[in-house]
Amino acid sequence: MRLNRFGFLVALGACGGDQELPGFGQGLGDTGAVQDSEEPSEKHPPLSEVSDADALEFSLGLVETFFDNSEESFEEWRSFWADPIHLIFQGTSLPLAAFNYDGSHPFGRDYTDYDLDDYLSVYSPRAVHWPALVEEYPELEESLNTLLSVGADDWVFLGSEIQEGEQGFLWEDYLVFGVTYSEEKGWKASFLLHQ
Repeated sequence: MRLNRFGFLVALGACGGDQELPGFGQGLGDTGAVQDSEEPSEKHPPLSEVSDADALEFSLGLVETFFDNSEESFEEWRSFWADPIHLIFQGTSLPLAAFNYDGSHPFGRDYTDYDLDDYLSVYSPRAVHWPALVEEYPELEESLNTLLSVGADDWVFLGSEIQEGEQGFLWEDYLVFGVTYSEEKGWKASFLLHQ
């Protein structure tokens, strides 16, 4: 499935309804579910000093783990995620422990023939701060906020947009995800649109 901007809107709109996901109800950055990956004494810059470029850099680091099926790479992938991982389209959450290394990437795909440079030569990824994304697509605020509370500490990584004339090689469901930032914990991926 090619998930372009229109598909992103349709997919979020299809999630509508009044249900609330388990573990949701506070801003993603305030759930307390994000596990510390840093020493407790380490402080991160204030939210006012982080940018779309910082969110993109973090997100591309997560995407880079797709290209190696080693156990070490799998553990690196896990280190990017908050616990639990919220699965928007399924309307549920899974604990990080539900994702175990079985000799392949957690998503069951083999992309070892590619690397991040290949990805960047085909795709046009961007990380958009939630307030700017809502300004661009006002209907998103109601669509996504019926499921969870997204706010000023959240970005959405849109990594499935393909450069003109190119054909994508990645399973695109995993290329749209949320990232959240806090001064205490830094960056964590918080939700997947699909799984």
